Amino acid sequence: MSNTLSRTITRQLAPLDESQLKEIVSLMKGYGFGLNLFLDALKSQELREKLCDKYTIRNEIVAVLKNKGEARQEAIAKKRDEGLTVLAHLCEQIPRIPLQARMWKLALEEAVQMVKTYWASVVAETKHQCWKHDWYRNLNKKQRDYVDWLLKENTPQFFHLVGGRLPTVSEKNLEKMGCFNPKGTTANFKQLSRTEQKGLIEKVHKIVKKVRKNRIHYPTHHNNNRVDFDCSCWKQGHDEHGQYVQLMTHIPRKNMRLYLKGWGALRGTLQLFYQKRTRQYVLHVYHELKCNDPIEAGRAIGIDLGYTELCATSDGDLIGQGLGEMIAKHSEGLNARTQGRNKLRAIKEKHEKSGTQKGKDKAKNIEENNLGKGRLNKAEAKAKAEESSFINHSINELINTKTELSEKQVGTVVMERLTTFTKNKRYPKKINRYLSAWSYGYIHDRILFKCKKAGIKVVEVNPAWSSVTCPLCGHVNRDNRHGDKFQCQNCGATEHADVNSAVVILRRKEWKACTLYMTPRQIKYYLENNPEWLLDK
Repeated sequence: MSNTLSRTITRQLAPLDESQLKEIVSLMKGYGFGLNLFLDALKSQELREKLCDKYTIRNEIVAVLKNKGEARQEAIAKKRDEGLTVLAHLCEQIPRIPLQARMWKLALEEAVQMVKTYWASVVAETKHQCWKHDWYRNLNKKQRDYVDWLLKENTPQFFHLVGGRLPTVSEKNLEKMGCFNPKGTTANFKQLSRTEQKGLIEKVHKIVKKVRKNRIHYPTHHNNNRVDFDCSCWKQGHDEHGQYVQLMTHIPRKNMRLYLKGWGALRGTLQLFYQKRTRQYVLHVYHELKCNDPIEAGRAIGIDLGYTELCATSDGDLIGQGLGEMIAKHSEGLNARTQGRNKLRAIKEKHEKSGTQKGKDKAKNIEENNLGKGRLNKAEAKAKAEESSFINHSINELINTKTELSEKQVGTVVMERLTTFTKNKRYPKKINRYLSAWSYGYIHDRILFKCKKAGIKVVEVNPAWSSVTCPLCGHVNRDNRHGDKFQCQNCGATEHADVNSAVVILRRKEWKACTLYMTPRQIKYYLENNPEWLLDK
């Protein structure tokens, strides 16, 4: 575990003059134009395989653009003759980006990182979908090793798979692709026949296509609301007016000085960002936090994240009670405001359609005095701040908790890996609205952040059937749980339902064979028929 933790701090800017605002808007539009240009180009099969190396695309572009005049046109024509039409088109379009070279290179680096993250997400989801198919579970070790080799993110063999092509498993090509086991010998799947390889590639390629079409979508950039500056694009200083930062502009050898409110260290890449909610420009600054040393002798606890309370622990504690009431209160308030605004908007449209001057005046008054977003945004910000404060306070209580039986500090937190919430047709509309306002993603991120800062290890397990499984006898039955009460239909054990889930989640820490990608159907089969397999004894 690293002893440092990265986070972003928002620094407020002093009031800006008109020329500075104009320059900032120009930089953000140019950065957005460049980012979209690179994202469109990286979608092509031609540049896709060049993502394996971080700087390959950038170096090839620079090698062309360093030429001037006719020499540059000849270099572009040469790339087009070699079949690199997308790269040639990029070299023609980049000089039209209203940014200096260092800044469009930053846009290119960000686009490359966005696309690599996209492909990593495709790989993770494809592995998850593979587990749902019987043909994958019935593969032998060599065949499964071959599929795992194909599904290594941002590698030559993976991009061959995406294109439906067969990667060569010759000794030389395997060495080039880095496919060796720790003993230094080539992979055992090298003995697979070509027919077996083609069959596996067809099946996995079909899953990859479905994942790209229905689940993981290619990244896009819509809002020109930010621009990045690395350490070569800015300088800092201070004078009688306070701390300032000098940023590169689109004009060579001309900088823009922006004063900051307060004082603080600046380092790394700075991001100038427009906050739509506050209608202000701010500076996002990278900051490193020191983390505590890992707690080696601490105890392990399991937690079950909930809605009425933040979580229940395997020790029997309910942390953050009242969270559900707070979310429901904020959701009802926002819903009432939205209904009122919808009624006013309908009245406004009615006056607009009347065609009279009096009706138009009334519509204008409603638009100016009743449909503004200032008070609405302020109310939303206040509600989010209250929820964030409550969540963070509850997490601090969780990681600092001690019991009467053990005074040991928590050293390991075992938690469930949940997917994002989707509406359930079985629930009423109001309940779906409450659950959609449940900040599970924020809670999950804050637990990971605070645990790492405190030196606590986090283990995520598959949560399937944890709420209806008895930790004493292992009986799995939906009738075991009724609301907040758990009573096993087999052995009669009773417990608070969320506490029972936390105990089950803690015990799944010992599962060696189970992965996060196993389906609930698979886990239920092993729980009922072969629980020892999950422990990998």
